Amino acid sequence: MGLSDHPRQWLILVLGIVVLMAVLITFVAGTSSPLSAQGGEAPEERAVGVAQVGVGLDHACALLTDGSIDCWGSNEDWRGSDPRGEYTQLSVRGSGNCAVSVTQNVVCWGGGDRRSPSLTVPGPFTSVSAGWDHSCAVRVSGAVHCWGANGSGQSSPPPGRFATVAVGSRFSCGIRDTGLVACWGNITQLGAMPNGRFASLTAGRAHACGITGEQELSCWGLWAGETPTGKYVSVDAASIHTCAVKSSGTLICWINPLPTDAYLSYESTLRPPSGVYRTVSTGAQSGCAITLQDRLVCWGYLYSRQDEATTGRFRDLATSRGSTCAIRINGEVECWGGVPPERGRDSEGPYLDISIQGGITCAIVLDGSIDCWGRGWYGIPVEPAGSFQSISAGSFETCALAQNGDILCWNAGELRSALSQTATAYAGPFRAIDSGDGGLCVITHSGGLQCLDIDVPTLLKFSSTQSVSVGQSHACAVRADQSVHCFGSNWHGESTPPDGHFHSVAAGDGFTCGLLQTGDLKCWGYEYELGERPPSGSFTTVEAGHTHACALSDSGQAHCWLVRRDVLDVPAHLLDPTALQVTGRLAARRLDNGIVEFAFDPDRGDRVLPASRFLSPSVASGRWFNSSVVTTDDGREIGKISVRKLEDGRIEFGFLPTGTAERVLPRSRLFPADAGDRWLRTTEFNATPELNQR
Repeated sequence: MGLSDHPRQWLILVLGIVVLMAVLITFVAGTSSPLSAQGGEAPEERAVGVAQVGVGLDHACALLTDGSIDCWGSNEDWRGSDPRGEYTQLSVRGSGNCAVSVTQNVVCWGGGDRRSPSLTVPGPFTSVSAGWDHSCAVRVSGAVHCWGANGSGQSSPPPGRFATVAVGSRFSCGIRDTGLVACWGNITQLGAMPNGRFASLTAGRAHACGITGEQELSCWGLWAGETPTGKYVSVDAASIHTCAVKSSGTLICWINPLPTDAYLSYESTLRPPSGVYRTVSTGAQSGCAITLQDRLVCWGYLYSRQDEATTGRFRDLATSRGSTCAIRINGEVECWGGVPPERGRDSEGPYLDISIQGGITCAIVLDGSIDCWGRGWYGIPVEPAGSFQSISAGSFETCALAQNGDILCWNAGELRSALSQTATAYAGPFRAIDSGDGGLCVITHSGGLQCLDIDVPTLLKFSSTQSVSVGQSHACAVRADQSVHCFGSNWHGESTPPDGHFHSVAAGDGFTCGLLQTGDLKCWGYEYELGERPPSGSFTTVEAGHTHACALSDSGQAHCWLVRRDVLDVPAHLLDPTALQVTGRLAARRLDNGIVEFAFDPDRGDRVLPASRFLSPSVASGRWFNSSVVTTDDGREIGKISVRKLEDGRIEFGFLPTGTAERVLPRSRLFPADAGDRWLRTTEFNATPELNQR
């Protein structure tokens, strides 16, 4: 007997289902309604911001306000991977990362461990500091636990309760619960310990810095440099330099004077953007800071493109780690990308040959003399006397080929004959030379190839070699039959050239580019992360830098491109959409009437000439004058050029970003009192205007 036989029971069941559905609908509607109980709109969900940021050697990671972690940059050894889970604290150093999870365990990834993408250290921990070869974390009890290398006792902390810990290279430091600093490991490089009670602490390779409870900054150790005065809220020590945020929110960076200009990657990192920030993290090649809106602004070598060539016609060029310099048709030198060191005033050219490497640029003047400028590991380069036909600058020494075929090599404080002690092996005269981080190679008058620091295949020692190029750890030569033969490292296929008839070759870092007899370009190596293909067309010259290459077309135009995609891009959702990063140089020239005209040269685009851009020779010294507003191509006002006359007649230049009161001063910013009508430029600078555009 079914329900159809009992209509009353059937009606009761239907009514019960209707009532139940009504209750469920009312409940769901009440919990999912966009209106609050008072009838207003529900509060808008706050966007996820950046809570912490850590900068490594060639990557970076950010801890977001929702507990997740975003990483970008190189993913070698998984260092650029995003870990799963939710975290409360992040530390990045070198090629490794560590973070404290919400379960109070420490999770580490990267750091050169190719066997496993991550390491978990059981807690409970409150904070962690990742280092180059060891790491330390603070337990909930206040005790410090370290793991990794311990050759100097850096992973053997003293007993006691600590509030935080900072890991350097072969040493560690911590703030005890009393506020005093204690260090262990190889602490001889740190010198005397600081006095006072500290609230935060950071460690570089051979120095450390801390901020006291009164916001005073103290740095000590081999690379501490001269500690700046003032009040600070954040500080981060990298390998040999330091960056800090003042209590006003402005950024500063400094370095021990010894290797200031040794490598261009450090120079660009030492020039942080203007703006207001709350914390900073820095590495050897870049830096990142968090704004008051919990967004990121990053700068430095890894965030600047080296493939933006300037316009004009050129007849020779040279590339380095972050720069390119070229000789114009009239013999003048023009440099771009990275931070090319300023040219000296001893010679105006015209120049015949040029080479740039490791912070040093050297060129052959028309009369055969040498003109060098910049700074290397041994300081300011010297210029030997004599008459030379070509030159090749290296990171540690520079070599030149004399008119008589002899070769002379030197560094900042020493001149010597590089081949005098091995004359039998390197019998002259020589007809070509090239040097790089990988060593020195020369071509004898008979075409044989000889090299220092690189093993030359027997095939090339006595054969007819047309040209040679030395890269980071390999070299390539073009033989008489127009084939290319490479030797040295071949990790990325850089020493495995393709078949073809080549005119010349350029060896970089992990890649090689060649110029075919047809005028076409071809590159090889780094196949798994090749940045961009070489441009099409007909070319006469090719040169390779660290990550980029440049070539001159038949018409003398310079074309540059990224061979290795090492330039980092911060994830778009972590950036401030209203922030504008300004990168460029200030330019000036003296007119016939003595008036100084000045302009702004952006890193991309044409020179900007403000309406008010002239400084009278009769102006009083010491007072700053501002130009009219400098605008971008899309009409945004980015700032004003500031100039003032000094007592000795020189003109000092600065840039005042829109919405800020602090001038940005380029590292090289003085216009000589005796300068003529030729445009001279400052070194490159970064600025962040506070825009409020319609």
